[in-house]
Amino acid sequence: MIELDERIKTLKETGAISEDTARQVDELRRLFLREFGIQLTEENASACVTHICFALERIARGEGITPVDEAVRDEILCDPKYDGACFITERIFRNIAALTEEERDYLIIHVIVLLNKICEDYDRQVLS
Repeated sequence: MIELDERIKTLKETGAISEDTARQVDELRRLFLREFGIQLTEENASACVTHICFALERIARGEGITPVDEAVRDEILCDPKYDGACFITERIFRNIAALTEEERDYLIIHVIVLLNKICEDYDRQVLS
């Protein structure tokens, strides 16, 4: 967790993200732990957290993002963790930030990666 704290601190100190974004990301981390029992770490969530930081900054500036490619979107729709990722993403929408549909699709991809990493870590610990 300390490494993820350092990532957020560095983003804030370099002016890449605002204090408000840092606060929202801290709330996001508490939400994951409280609602899903998931401790976000540098190892399992660095890309996800970084994406959310920059998504919140883009939204604050009124900037958009290129939509997820249709082929990629079709692929993630088939992922076994897609429904869980959508559920988590909707909780983020309701509790943390009103992300755009384009940002939502990217976040679903990041949450799928996060869930896969958690499963891989669990398998490695249990099956080793």
